[in-house]
This record gives sequence, structure tokens and C-alpha cells, in this order.
Amino acid sequence: MRRIFTAALLVIAAALVFAPAAMSQVARGDEGGLDAFAPFGKQGQILAQATCTAIRPGTGFTFAVKRFCDRRSDSCARICGRLSERQAGYLSCFGALHIYANPFFSEEETLGLKTLLQTDCNVTACGPNYCCCGD
Repeated sequence: MRRIFTAALLVIAAALVFAPAAMSQVARGDEGGLDAFAPFGKQGQILAQATCTAIRPGTGFTFAVKRFCDRRSDSCARICGRLSERQAGYLSCFGALHIYANPFFSEEETLGLKTLLQTDCNVTACGPNYCCCGD
């Protein structure tokens, strides 16, 4: 139950961050075509961090780490394994995400943002563009 409550809080926090930008566009009369989502911008990083924190098993420090989506890229397991942080220590991968650049929805019952959740940290092809790393 605590995990569901934490996930709900993260979703609400993300909505509060995204809502002002979307509302300012609507206020300017841009109801029909909200800008496409930027997966590597601040909003993408916030969404990735919130998602990684929500899916994290147990407790501890969580980091959403940007990964270049290419066949030559290292796996999230290798990327996380190379990283450390003063409080968290050495990190390991517990999940991976691909956040797409879909447009925001502008009407009810239409598709908007899209995220693919992956539990395999060993993908080296263009799959995840964020690694979920934790202590």
C-alpha cells in the first residue's frame, strides 16, 4: 500500500510540473496542437526519475540516467555499474525505460505521452533511452 501511495505522489508531482507549461500554451490559444514532448529535456528527466522511483523494488537512492539509443551503446547494467554517488555508493540497474517524443494529448480519449518499461538491463540495441539505477 505504501508503494502505491508513493507512486501516486510521484505521478501527482509530475503532473504539477507538466501542467503549467501545457496550460500556458492553451491560454495562448494553442488548443489544437500542443508541442511534442522532449524526452531528454527537463520534463523527460522528471518523468524518467518519477517512473524509476515508482518501479524501484524496496527503498534506497534512485537515479534516472540518460542513455544514447544506439546499437553501440552499453547496456544499462554496464552504465549503472560504472556509476557511483557519494551517499548511494556504487549503483546497479533495476530497470530501463524508453520515453517517446509523442505529442501531448489535446482532447479527451486521445493518446498522448508514451513510455515503454523494460525490466531487462542487458539490452544493447536501441531500446531504453533511460536507465534506472539504484544502490
